[in-house]
Amino acid sequence: MRIAKVASYYGAYARSFYHSHTGLHRRPYQEQLAALLGDCFSWADFYDEPLRKLGYETVEIIRDVEPLQRRWAAERGFPPGLSLETITARQIADIHPDVLWFEDSSDGPPAVLRMLEEGGSRPSLVLGWTGSFVPDTDAYTGVDLTLSCAPETVEYLRKRGAAAEHLGHAFSPLVLERMRASARAIRQELAFFGHIHRSDGFHRDRADVLAAIAAAGHKIRIYTPQLVAGTVDPLMLGLRTARSLALYPAKLAVYAATHALATMGTPSRVLARNRLSRRALELNQPPQPLPPQNDLPDALLRHSARAVFGLDMYAAIAASHIVLNVHADSSPRYASNMRLFEVTGAGSLLLTDWRENLPELFDPGTEVVFYKSAEECIAKITWLMEHEKERAQIAAAGRARCLRDHSFEARAAELDEIIRRRMR
Repeated sequence: MRIAKVASYYGAYARSFYHSHTGLHRRPYQEQLAALLGDCFSWADFYDEPLRKLGYETVEIIRDVEPLQRRWAAERGFPPGLSLETITARQIADIHPDVLWFEDSSDGPPAVLRMLEEGGSRPSLVLGWTGSFVPDTDAYTGVDLTLSCAPETVEYLRKRGAAAEHLGHAFSPLVLERMRASARAIRQELAFFGHIHRSDGFHRDRADVLAAIAAAGHKIRIYTPQLVAGTVDPLMLGLRTARSLALYPAKLAVYAATHALATMGTPSRVLARNRLSRRALELNQPPQPLPPQNDLPDALLRHSARAVFGLDMYAAIAASHIVLNVHADSSPRYASNMRLFEVTGAGSLLLTDWRENLPELFDPGTEVVFYKSAEECIAKITWLMEHEKERAQIAAAGRARCLRDHSFEARAAELDEIIRRRMR
């Protein structure tokens, strides 16, 4: 049975990755794809080998990384200017999968599926995926079944009449193998990794807990894209000073024009005559708008660091004595997010907010540490920092439990059962 998994990557991650891999956008499609998957972002290729052991042929597609997708189209002689949705639909049609799995079905699937249906190439089974937050969208009605790590989401979708089943996140030993060859991060006592959106339904609790920890005087390193107030992304145009900000509109216009001309097929030797255009060609990404101001307090900004992804994130986790986890507001009852397994699998101690199903995943107090309030969180941070031996024992037990019970091999077996039930 052939399964095609269609992933969606953060724009910030894709820009950062191509920026640090100069000239990668000019490399063949398979070379670009292998580099991206090898960096262990999101699920990467973690499902591939476990599913192959179960008899599946797997194909990975990353639908929204523009240099990658345009290289695929160019290698097959398609005209420039195709939308990424069109390229994705043509990739899927070429593969002829029995099962199509959208790793993020909050956007993208409706347009792609419509193209597949019009061409008579819709697969027998189309799966979607979502975390705990379900956008107000009809995207989930376009798939045959939506999988989610969050039991709350499964209940919500079923009440709306959508087919949904639970499939938890996991950890892959491939991370540990690949991390040995990656740069090691600086050791740090306490860290947090993740987004911080203070809008309703997102991360108000997360922001409050982090603010309380900072106010208590603990040094916490916060890796998040949200903690860059009033600046622009320096990855794209190197804008760091007031003067460069003032020149931003003109630079943005040049950059946008370069990107548009390149998309339409203008030879790079023509565009490269201008220094800024050369820079645009090297990064091969569309221009990015000024990010919105955030409403986070200065106390958190002082602890902030640029977001890290993929192997860089895992290295930073492994270098942290304690990693804090705070579920999104949309997960009020169940522990379910990726950080549970990323942290324990990488070998750091997980300090996570209490949820009623946590004992089903890890032994609280022995394999992970939990808290039920900001005050309890701060007290346990203090205790853990003072008790190095106990902290190391808990982290080691958490890793052993994660590798034993929360592997992608275990999740692949669950996925196989779901697929076979649906395709009877």
